[in-house]
Amino acid sequence: MQRYRSPVGNALKADLESLDLHLPLFVYGALKPGEIAHSIVATFPSRPAVARGDLPVRDGVALFDPAGHKAVRGAAIEFGPDPQQGYEAVATYEPDRQYGWLVVDLLEPVVQANVLAGIDPARGSVHLDDPVWRSSDDPAFKEALEFVGEVAATDAAAELVLLHADAWRRFFRIQAAYLLLWSIIERLALLAYGPELSARDKSIRLASDPDFAVFLRRRLEDVSLDPVIYDVKDPRMEINLSDDQLGYLRQIRHNLIHRGKTASRDGERVRLALRVLAPTLADYLDIRRRSLR
Repeated sequence: MQRYRSPVGNALKADLESLDLHLPLFVYGALKPGEIAHSIVATFPSRPAVARGDLPVRDGVALFDPAGHKAVRGAAIEFGPDPQQGYEAVATYEPDRQYGWLVVDLLEPVVQANVLAGIDPARGSVHLDDPVWRSSDDPAFKEALEFVGEVAATDAAAELVLLHADAWRRFFRIQAAYLLLWSIIERLALLAYGPELSARDKSIRLASDPDFAVFLRRRLEDVSLDPVIYDVKDPRMEINLSDDQLGYLRQIRHNLIHRGKTASRDGERVRLALRVLAPTLADYLDIRRRSLR
Protein backbone atom coordinates (compact mmCIF):
# COMPACT_ATOMS: atom_id res chain seq x y z
CA MET A 1 0.00 0.00 0.00
CA GLN A 2 1.11 3.56 -0.61
CA ARG A 3 -0.05 6.70 1.18
CA TYR A 4 -0.28 10.10 -0.46
CA ARG A 5 -0.24 13.31 1.56
CA SER A 6 0.43 16.84 0.35
CA PRO A 7 2.38 19.08 2.76
CA VAL A 8 0.26 22.21 2.23
CA GLY A 9 -3.05 23.42 0.85
CA ASN A 10 -6.14 21.33 0.20
CA ALA A 11 -4.38 18.01 0.51
CA LEU A 12 -7.10 15.73 -0.76
CA LYS A 13 -7.63 17.70 -3.97
CA ALA A 14 -3.93 18.35 -4.50
CA ASP A 15 -3.06 14.67 -4.08
CA LEU A 16 -5.49 13.58 -6.80
CA GLU A 17 -2.65 14.30 -9.23
CA SER A 18 -0.67 11.48 -7.60
CA LEU A 19 -3.49 8.93 -7.69
CA ASP A 20 -4.51 6.47 -10.35
CA LEU A 21 -8.06 7.76 -10.66
CA HIS A 22 -9.09 4.80 -12.79
CA LEU A 23 -8.95 2.59 -9.72
CA PRO A 24 -12.25 2.19 -7.87
CA LEU A 25 -12.82 4.08 -4.62
CA PHE A 26 -13.46 2.02 -1.50
CA VAL A 27 -15.99 3.78 0.74
CA TYR A 28 -16.97 2.60 4.21
CA GLY A 29 -18.78 5.48 5.94
CA ALA A 30 -21.38 8.08 5.03
CA LEU A 31 -20.67 7.73 1.29
CA LYS A 32 -21.76 4.08 1.17
CA PRO A 33 -24.95 3.11 -0.64
CA GLY A 34 -27.86 3.56 1.75
CA GLU A 35 -26.07 6.20 3.82
CA ILE A 36 -26.64 9.89 4.41
CA ALA A 37 -24.05 11.26 1.97
CA HIS A 38 -24.31 8.64 -0.77
CA SER A 39 -26.12 11.12 -3.02
CA ILE A 40 -22.70 12.72 -3.68
CA VAL A 41 -21.63 9.60 -5.61
CA ALA A 42 -25.00 7.97 -6.32
CA THR A 43 -24.77 8.49 -10.09
CA PHE A 44 -21.79 6.13 -10.28
CA PRO A 45 -22.07 2.31 -10.14
CA SER A 46 -20.92 0.53 -7.01
CA ARG A 47 -20.65 -2.99 -5.65
CA PRO A 48 -20.09 -4.49 -2.18
CA ALA A 49 -16.43 -4.64 -1.18
CA VAL A 50 -14.24 -5.73 1.72
CA ALA A 51 -10.82 -4.46 2.79
CA ARG A 52 -8.48 -5.70 5.50
CA GLY A 53 -8.05 -3.11 8.26
CA ASP A 54 -9.91 -1.65 11.19
CA LEU A 55 -12.63 0.97 11.57
CA PRO A 56 -12.13 3.24 14.58
CA VAL A 57 -14.67 6.02 15.02
CA ARG A 58 -13.78 9.55 16.10
CA ASP A 59 -16.63 11.94 16.95
CA GLY A 60 -19.02 9.59 15.19
CA VAL A 61 -17.01 9.57 11.93
CA ALA A 62 -15.46 6.34 10.61
CA LEU A 63 -11.69 6.28 9.94
CA PHE A 64 -10.23 3.41 7.94
CA ASP A 65 -7.05 2.06 9.58
CA PRO A 66 -4.99 -0.14 7.21
CA ALA A 67 -2.96 -1.51 10.14
CA GLY A 68 -5.89 -3.59 11.39
CA HIS A 69 -6.74 -7.19 10.55
CA LYS A 70 -10.53 -7.14 10.44
CA ALA A 71 -12.77 -7.41 7.40
CA VAL A 72 -14.03 -3.86 6.88
CA ARG A 73 -17.16 -3.91 4.74
CA GLY A 74 -18.08 -1.10 2.38
CA ALA A 75 -18.48 -0.53 -1.35
CA ALA A 76 -16.25 -0.06 -4.37
CA ILE A 77 -17.35 2.86 -6.54
CA GLU A 78 -16.37 2.98 -10.20
CA PHE A 79 -16.09 6.51 -11.58
CA GLY A 80 -15.84 5.38 -15.23
CA PRO A 81 -13.61 6.58 -18.06
CA ASP A 82 -13.57 10.20 -16.81
CA PRO A 83 -13.18 9.80 -13.02
CA GLN A 84 -11.92 13.29 -12.17
CA GLN A 85 -15.35 14.73 -11.36
CA GLY A 86 -16.25 11.92 -8.99
CA TYR A 87 -12.98 12.03 -7.11
CA GLU A 88 -13.13 15.82 -6.82
CA ALA A 89 -16.62 15.62 -5.34
CA VAL A 90 -15.35 13.21 -2.69
CA ALA A 91 -12.26 15.35 -1.99
CA THR A 92 -14.48 18.41 -1.54
CA TYR A 93 -16.80 16.60 0.86
CA GLU A 94 -14.23 14.92 3.11
CA PRO A 95 -11.99 16.97 5.49
CA ASP A 96 -8.28 16.81 4.66
CA ARG A 97 -7.46 17.19 8.37
CA GLN A 98 -8.98 13.76 9.00
CA TYR A 99 -8.06 11.75 5.92
CA GLY A 100 -5.29 11.00 3.43
CA TRP A 101 -5.36 8.94 0.23
CA LEU A 102 -4.17 5.35 0.28
CA VAL A 103 -4.04 2.48 -2.22
CA VAL A 104 -5.13 -0.89 -0.80
CA ASP A 105 -5.64 -4.42 -2.06
CA LEU A 106 -9.29 -5.31 -1.54
CA LEU A 107 -10.22 -8.77 -0.31
CA GLU A 108 -13.50 -8.64 -2.24
CA PRO A 109 -13.39 -8.03 -5.16
CA VAL A 110 -9.72 -8.89 -5.57
CA VAL A 111 -8.56 -5.56 -7.03
CA GLN A 112 -6.65 -2.52 -5.94
CA ALA A 113 -8.62 0.53 -4.83
CA ASN A 114 -8.09 4.03 -3.56
CA VAL A 115 -9.38 4.75 -0.07
CA LEU A 116 -9.45 7.67 2.32
CA ALA A 117 -7.57 6.42 5.38
CA GLY A 118 -7.81 8.13 8.74
CA ILE A 119 -4.96 10.36 9.91
CA ASP A 120 -3.75 9.21 13.35
CA PRO A 121 -6.80 6.93 13.63
CA ALA A 122 -5.93 5.79 17.16
CA ARG A 123 -6.06 9.31 18.62
CA GLY A 124 -9.36 10.13 20.35
CA SER A 125 -11.19 7.23 18.72
CA VAL A 126 -13.10 4.13 19.76
CA HIS A 127 -13.18 0.80 17.95
CA LEU A 128 -16.30 -0.91 16.67
CA ASP A 129 -16.76 -4.56 17.61
CA ASP A 130 -18.28 -5.09 14.20
CA PRO A 131 -16.25 -3.04 11.66
CA VAL A 132 -19.33 -1.80 9.81
CA TRP A 133 -20.30 1.87 10.19
CA ARG A 134 -24.01 2.72 10.09
CA SER A 135 -25.50 6.15 10.69
CA SER A 136 -28.62 4.39 12.00
CA ASP A 137 -26.54 3.27 15.01
CA ASP A 138 -25.75 6.88 15.92
CA PRO A 139 -27.54 7.71 19.21
CA ALA A 140 -28.25 11.20 17.86
CA PHE A 141 -30.64 9.68 15.31
CA LYS A 142 -32.12 7.12 17.70
CA GLU A 143 -32.28 7.77 21.44
CA ALA A 144 -31.75 11.53 21.23
CA LEU A 145 -34.44 12.03 18.59
CA GLU A 146 -36.82 9.79 20.54
CA PHE A 147 -36.25 11.90 23.67
CA VAL A 148 -36.95 15.12 21.74
CA GLY A 149 -40.14 13.60 20.34
CA GLU A 150 -41.29 12.61 23.83
CA VAL A 151 -40.81 16.15 25.17
CA ALA A 152 -42.60 17.60 22.13
CA ALA A 153 -45.55 15.27 22.74
CA THR A 154 -45.78 15.91 26.51
CA ASP A 155 -44.24 19.11 27.88
CA ALA A 156 -44.80 20.99 24.64
CA ALA A 157 -48.33 19.72 24.04
CA ALA A 158 -50.20 22.56 25.77
CA GLU A 159 -49.83 26.33 25.90
CA LEU A 160 -47.00 27.58 28.11
CA VAL A 161 -47.74 30.37 30.60
CA LEU A 162 -44.63 31.28 32.60
CA LEU A 163 -46.24 32.49 35.82
CA HIS A 164 -45.13 29.88 38.37
CA ALA A 165 -42.25 27.51 39.10
CA ASP A 166 -43.79 24.41 37.52
CA ALA A 167 -44.24 26.22 34.22
CA TRP A 168 -40.62 27.36 34.26
CA ARG A 169 -39.43 23.78 34.84
CA ARG A 170 -41.57 22.67 31.92
CA PHE A 171 -40.07 25.43 29.80
CA PHE A 172 -36.53 24.37 30.69
CA ARG A 173 -37.29 20.82 29.53
CA ILE A 174 -38.70 22.22 26.27
CA GLN A 175 -35.67 24.46 25.82
CA ALA A 176 -33.25 21.59 26.53
CA ALA A 177 -35.05 19.42 23.98
CA TYR A 178 -34.93 22.21 21.40
CA LEU A 179 -31.19 22.70 21.87
CA LEU A 180 -30.67 18.95 21.57
CA LEU A 181 -32.81 18.90 18.43
CA TRP A 182 -30.53 21.46 16.80
CA SER A 183 -27.51 19.35 17.78
CA ILE A 184 -29.13 16.45 15.93
CA ILE A 185 -29.79 18.66 12.89
CA GLU A 186 -26.18 19.82 12.86
CA ARG A 187 -25.00 16.21 13.15
CA LEU A 188 -27.16 15.27 10.16
CA ALA A 189 -25.90 18.24 8.15
CA LEU A 190 -22.29 17.41 8.99
CA LEU A 191 -22.66 13.90 7.62
CA ALA A 192 -24.75 14.95 4.63
CA TYR A 193 -22.78 17.98 3.45
CA GLY A 194 -19.33 17.67 5.06
CA PRO A 195 -17.60 19.73 7.76
CA GLU A 196 -16.25 22.53 5.59
CA LEU A 197 -19.54 24.43 5.26
CA SER A 198 -20.52 26.91 7.96
CA ALA A 199 -23.45 26.11 10.23
CA ARG A 200 -25.59 28.64 8.36
CA ASP A 201 -24.65 27.21 4.95
CA LYS A 202 -25.50 23.70 6.14
CA SER A 203 -28.85 25.02 7.33
CA ILE A 204 -29.47 26.57 3.91
CA ARG A 205 -28.60 23.28 2.18
CA LEU A 206 -30.98 21.33 4.40
CA ALA A 207 -33.76 23.87 3.95
CA SER A 208 -33.41 23.57 0.18
CA ASP A 209 -33.92 19.81 0.26
CA PRO A 210 -37.36 19.32 -1.37
CA ASP A 211 -38.53 16.63 1.06
CA PHE A 212 -37.45 18.59 4.13
CA ALA A 213 -39.04 21.78 2.79
CA VAL A 214 -42.39 20.04 2.23
CA PHE A 215 -42.46 18.49 5.72
CA LEU A 216 -41.50 21.81 7.33
CA ARG A 217 -44.10 23.81 5.42
CA ARG A 218 -46.87 21.36 6.38
CA ARG A 219 -45.97 21.51 10.09
CA LEU A 220 -45.82 25.30 10.07
CA GLU A 221 -49.39 25.42 8.76
CA ASP A 222 -50.55 23.91 12.07
CA VAL A 223 -49.14 26.65 14.33
CA SER A 224 -49.26 30.43 14.63
CA LEU A 225 -45.81 32.02 14.95
CA ASP A 226 -44.92 35.69 14.79
CA PRO A 227 -44.15 36.59 11.16
CA VAL A 228 -40.81 38.20 12.10
CA ILE A 229 -38.13 37.42 14.67
CA TYR A 230 -35.22 39.69 15.61
CA ASP A 231 -31.61 38.86 16.40
CA VAL A 232 -31.11 39.73 20.07
CA LYS A 233 -27.47 40.59 19.39
CA ASP A 234 -28.44 43.03 16.68
CA PRO A 235 -32.15 43.98 16.64
CA ARG A 236 -31.67 45.67 13.28
CA MET A 237 -31.45 42.16 11.83
CA GLU A 238 -34.82 40.51 11.29
CA ILE A 239 -35.73 37.10 9.93
CA ASN A 240 -39.03 36.76 8.14
CA LEU A 241 -40.74 33.41 8.59
CA SER A 242 -42.10 33.42 5.06
CA ASP A 243 -38.66 34.07 3.56
CA ASP A 244 -36.43 31.78 5.66
CA GLN A 245 -38.40 29.19 7.60
CA LEU A 246 -35.49 27.13 8.92
CA GLY A 247 -33.40 30.23 9.58
CA TYR A 248 -36.29 31.62 11.65
CA LEU A 249 -36.42 28.43 13.72
CA ARG A 250 -32.64 28.44 14.06
CA GLN A 251 -32.72 32.00 15.40
CA ILE A 252 -35.15 30.94 18.12
CA ARG A 253 -32.40 28.69 19.45
CA HIS A 254 -30.10 31.70 19.87
CA ASN A 255 -32.59 34.01 21.57
CA LEU A 256 -32.57 33.76 25.36
CA ILE A 257 -35.70 33.90 27.50
CA HIS A 258 -35.83 36.38 30.41
CA ARG A 259 -38.41 36.98 33.11
CA GLY A 260 -40.84 39.77 32.43
CA LYS A 261 -44.02 40.57 30.56
CA THR A 262 -42.76 38.93 27.35
CA ALA A 263 -41.57 35.68 28.97
CA SER A 264 -44.72 33.69 28.17
CA ARG A 265 -44.74 34.90 24.57
CA ASP A 266 -41.09 33.93 24.11
CA GLY A 267 -41.64 30.60 25.84
CA GLU A 268 -44.56 29.88 23.56
CA ARG A 269 -42.34 30.58 20.57
CA VAL A 270 -39.86 27.91 21.69
CA ARG A 271 -42.68 25.47 22.43
CA LEU A 272 -44.25 25.91 18.99
CA ALA A 273 -40.85 25.71 17.29
CA LEU A 274 -40.24 22.35 18.97
CA ARG A 275 -43.69 21.14 17.95
CA VAL A 276 -42.88 22.04 14.35
CA LEU A 277 -39.28 20.97 13.99
CA ALA A 278 -39.20 17.68 15.96
CA PRO A 279 -41.75 15.85 13.76
CA THR A 280 -40.35 17.52 10.63
CA LEU A 281 -36.92 16.02 11.27
CA ALA A 282 -38.36 12.63 12.25
CA ASP A 283 -40.44 12.47 9.05
CA TYR A 284 -37.48 13.58 6.94
CA LEU A 285 -35.10 10.97 8.38
CA ASP A 286 -37.74 8.28 7.94
CA ILE A 287 -38.27 9.03 4.26
CA ARG A 288 -34.51 9.21 3.67
CA ARG A 289 -33.98 5.82 5.27
CA ARG A 290 -36.75 4.28 3.18
CA SER A 291 -35.50 5.86 -0.06
CA LEU A 292 -31.92 4.67 0.56
CA ARG A 293 -32.74 1.02 1.25
